[in-house]
Amino acid sequence: MSLEIIERSSGLNENHSMKRLNKFIIHVADEYNLIRMPSIEFTKEDIPPLPLNYRPGITAPATCNMLVPTFCADEQLNVLKVIEKKPNSNLIDLSTCEEIEDKTNVRVSVLEAFDPLLVKTDDNSEYMKDIKDDIQSQISGSVYDPFDPFDYMYSTNESVNSDPVYVAVEKSGKSPAISPAAPPPLPPRNSSAWNTIERRRTSLDRRQKKQSRLYENVTVIKTRPSSNDGDLSAFHQMVKSVRGEFPFNNPSTNIGHVISPTMENLYPEGTSIKLVVHPQLSDNDKDSIPSISFTCNVNCSVEHVILNVACSLEDEDTVNVEKYCLRVWGLAEYFAPNTTLAQYEYIHQCIKLEKDIELAIMTRAQIKKSIARTLQDDNQDQCLKLEDILPNEPLQPISYDTLLILLETVEKEMERVENTAIQLATTNHGSGLLPQLKPQGVIQAVKAVSALMGNIETFEITEAVDNFVNACCQFLPQVHTTNIECKKPEIVHEDGDYSVVTLRTKFPDVITSHCHKIRDAIQDLVETYCHAFRVDFQLNSRGENSTNRLVSSEVIDTVLVRVGSLHRLPGNWKHDDYIIAAQIFHGTRPVGNPVLSEPTTVSLSFYPRILFNSWLEFRGTSVCQVPREARLVLVLYGRTLQPTEHESNSVSEGAMRKEELGWAAIQFFNYDGIMSQGSFFLSLWPAIADRRLGPAPAPGTHPHSDTHPIIGLELPDYGGKVLFPTELRDHDVESLDFNSLDQNTQELLLDITQQDTFSRPPIDEREILWEKRHYLHDKPEALPKVLLAAHSWDWACLPDLHASLRVWSPLPPVQALQLLLPCFPDMKVREMAVGWIRELSNDELVDYLPQLLQALKHETYEASPLAKFLLERALISPRVAHHIYWLLTQALPGQSPQVQVGKSSSYIIYFFLTLSLFF
Repeated sequence: MSLEIIERSSGLNENHSMKRLNKFIIHVADEYNLIRMPSIEFTKEDIPPLPLNYRPGITAPATCNMLVPTFCADEQLNVLKVIEKKPNSNLIDLSTCEEIEDKTNVRVSVLEAFDPLLVKTDDNSEYMKDIKDDIQSQISGSVYDPFDPFDYMYSTNESVNSDPVYVAVEKSGKSPAISPAAPPPLPPRNSSAWNTIERRRTSLDRRQKKQSRLYENVTVIKTRPSSNDGDLSAFHQMVKSVRGEFPFNNPSTNIGHVISPTMENLYPEGTSIKLVVHPQLSDNDKDSIPSISFTCNVNCSVEHVILNVACSLEDEDTVNVEKYCLRVWGLAEYFAPNTTLAQYEYIHQCIKLEKDIELAIMTRAQIKKSIARTLQDDNQDQCLKLEDILPNEPLQPISYDTLLILLETVEKEMERVENTAIQLATTNHGSGLLPQLKPQGVIQAVKAVSALMGNIETFEITEAVDNFVNACCQFLPQVHTTNIECKKPEIVHEDGDYSVVTLRTKFPDVITSHCHKIRDAIQDLVETYCHAFRVDFQLNSRGENSTNRLVSSEVIDTVLVRVGSLHRLPGNWKHDDYIIAAQIFHGTRPVGNPVLSEPTTVSLSFYPRILFNSWLEFRGTSVCQVPREARLVLVLYGRTLQPTEHESNSVSEGAMRKEELGWAAIQFFNYDGIMSQGSFFLSLWPAIADRRLGPAPAPGTHPHSDTHPIIGLELPDYGGKVLFPTELRDHDVESLDFNSLDQNTQELLLDITQQDTFSRPPIDEREILWEKRHYLHDKPEALPKVLLAAHSWDWACLPDLHASLRVWSPLPPVQALQLLLPCFPDMKVREMAVGWIRELSNDELVDYLPQLLQALKHETYEASPLAKFLLERALISPRVAHHIYWLLTQALPGQSPQVQVGKSSSYIIYFFLTLSLFF
């Protein structure tokens, strides 16, 4: 029995064509091993079930496979009905079935045409309507996302009505809350995230094979833990390298005094000025010499002025011009040799204000070089340590001695219970040992460790302690479990105040197993704490670390993160529930769609917390697509149910008012290009600190590290250490002739490139700009717009982008400043921009130092080309160093540098402390 998949039309030719098309489609079905079984009905049992905890609302809505449809006999005939003949006389005028109304749903695979799970159903029409609204708002006919890279300039972070995260939050309003005791919701089994989760479980199992006592894994370290940070170590090496390039005995880079600022200015030919020169050839004021006045051309050289004045002071035959120098009268600013008067800003100001130009002449031996570097400075800076350029911690973290005492207490309490279990299992009269089996001592010891860590209780600790308590309570009588929630055993017989129970021989093994789980949970907590704060101890790994090294370009798994619990809740949070929105950012550009957790309420265990405990999968975004400078941003929203205005008998739901409470972020790759994996504690920053601006805050830099909320995050194991590709393929781009384009295209491209950089061109213009980018290599002003029009910044796109940078006409130094904006996070782009900015003179650079120091905040890593450039100029020019120092002082208010409102910048702090050491 064959399937009727094509409607027959009248006419011999048309009927013949339909038969051939019918055979073609059946042939395609056979090629892909699709069995046509019209006599068999699909039932729910025939469809592989999804996990019980699978909820489509966790991730951003997708175009398909969101719901499990129900099938009937009539729907089977439409499984292969993909195309049909339009009611006209055209033989090849085919279209999709009228039943498929969503024209934005573009099939990307032939197999989707024969997938029975993609058949549209009438069930859950309201939910599907919400999904369709999301699809229409997210999918367009262009590869460009509807975002403005300069939106952070025009709107504050609190005005987020256009934020895509808010759109996603609206759609999750009807999602049920997760039970705090439920396990983390898992992605669908057909998702690639399952492989990642299975690898994580295998890694944990391998780790748990090696057991040891907690205090045996903690060792004290003499060096500061920051030395293990590759980024800080690279910054330290960069500082020492730059300092070594400027020895004290180089007069060109260590002049020891301030040169009067210069500027570019043109004066009419023949412009003359009046000079009043005050001789200061002696430090004694009584031996003062009358001033010398004369007129000269504004373009007169400094040597000529010195010669004219020196001839008035001594014999013309014995005058040595190199013996003297000129200084601005009343200021410690000197004129450099081989310059003209017209170059100096002081001369320009006097001419503009119609004032006499007053200078002082003195010998070079009289110049005070108190700011010059000495041999002692060089020797001292050669021994510069990383601790010398790091700021003090806002709050002293826990110490090795304090932690060791608590870990020993935990081990002592667990050993007591373990020994009691062994004695009860091996003796017949053990009723007197039952009080020793009570778990309260272990509970209090574990709670003390959590309190030491800042009232942080992970889900693993809660689960391990609960299982341990239940195991102990199975063999305790009612009198000992009054305040403990657990299952009670049946009493065999009573012996005074105690009850006698029969214990299985495996009971000690059960207790020991639960104690090992408590050790694992505490070990994970302490390890994660060490990642978040700089402590004076380290933990020895109890497992076998994977030695595999992977390249991120080969990892096709989707990006998957696990949001744990939110700890240290402020007392003024009174919302009905809370939700986490996760988004990947590259600079100010979102990558993919936001992913949402389920609304969750506050739960109480040791301390109040919000237990999200869910996996968030970024569908459509694989690890190989994550850019080098990408970061993960988690935004916390509090939701409050608003009462309805008019009460009625009908059931109505009030609107949910959402409030952004804070955000946390982490970089996907560190300075060495290694992808972040494992567990992390991320500080929750207030909404006033704009989350759209990168990079992610450095760990341990929050000004209130002892009280601020902390969110637990886990990045799974992908089968080994994942590295970003360092050796990209060589790619040469060819510069095409702009004049070979047609006139209309040339005019359009010129109009686009001549627009303001901060304007947002339409999507079609961005597509044209990107398509014709190789015709614009001779247009320097087009480079920022072309970079903003790039489709992606993943590893596959970098060779073409970086090759274009090498052949592009250089930008003027001032225009190159825009490439240091937060919307250009790529390290090669910023390095190229710094190379062009180097053309600025020291005096011109001073005018742009406020902008450059702001750009320093947006460097992904401390060891950046911009930081190196500013350090070099500060060592060359005392004036540049003076301005940088005081600009940094203004940017870091408070008694300690990082005490400030909003997100602190560790880069500014390190730079500030480095300059304070050099000068």
